[in-house]
Amino acid sequence: MSTKLTKDFGSPLPIGWTALDHSAQTKHWTTFESKYGFRPGTKPASWPAIAEPTPSMTFDLDWHSFSTLASSAARRGRRA
Repeated sequence: MSTKLTKDFGSPLPIGWTALDHSAQTKHWTTFESKYGFRPGTKPASWPAIAEPTPSMTFDLDWHSFSTLASSAARRGRRA
């Protein structure tokens, strides 16, 4: 059994991940493209690449965005 590698970096797939076969990739990409109007591209004419539903919310998942009073207090070992 050969180790499956990521296509971009050639590193082993993370634990629990599997590569999708062609029919599964096609099925899931078709669903994603139709649901979000996905248009891959690097030129402004193709932007935005994903049509967000209305209303929608965007979250910044960078760890700096979680610096709430409670999390700040927890990092310092105190109660908020």
